[in-house]
Amino acid sequence: MAMDDFNRCLDNCGLLKIPSKGHKLSWCHSQEGHAQSWARLDRVVINENFLRSFPLASMEYLSRKTSYHSPMFIKGSSVDGRYGSEPFWIQNMWTHRPSFLDCVAAVWREPSLEKGFYKLASKLKKMKVALKSWHRRVFGHVNNTIKELEERIELVEDKLQMEYHKELELELLVSKAEL
Repeated sequence: MAMDDFNRCLDNCGLLKIPSKGHKLSWCHSQEGHAQSWARLDRVVINENFLRSFPLASMEYLSRKTSYHSPMFIKGSSVDGRYGSEPFWIQNMWTHRPSFLDCVAAVWREPSLEKGFYKLASKLKKMKVALKSWHRRVFGHVNNTIKELEERIELVEDKLQMEYHKELELELLVSKAEL
């Protein structure tokens, strides 16, 4: 009855449910065993103006990490939207390693023929290359490991949404602990 009222309200307001991808269920109370319960509580609704502006829009439930609810990612088009090279960020964990400052200092001390901002740009490019290399040496391929664990968690959650198995629940707990 309440769901019928909700759907009637959406219709009266001219709101439409956006197509979704990924997980079909958005919430889990994370109890163990057969008491575990999944539901689709969270939705994204749009109006006609939004649909005209973004006809290929979709929504994806992402993996739950720290909440009972899955975050929702709204995509305005089917185009990836990335241009140019991948952005470079300094990871906070790097600063806790003494060899980090050694790497930075070594690049900064290298002589450069450029002047002014050209010199700065040149040093920053060299810094990016040196820090990426240093990261691989010191931390290995931690980004790949994190991505693999997140993908494993997502796969196990998909399976648990369809049918509960104690082994799957254990695999989910182990994967989350590793992450």
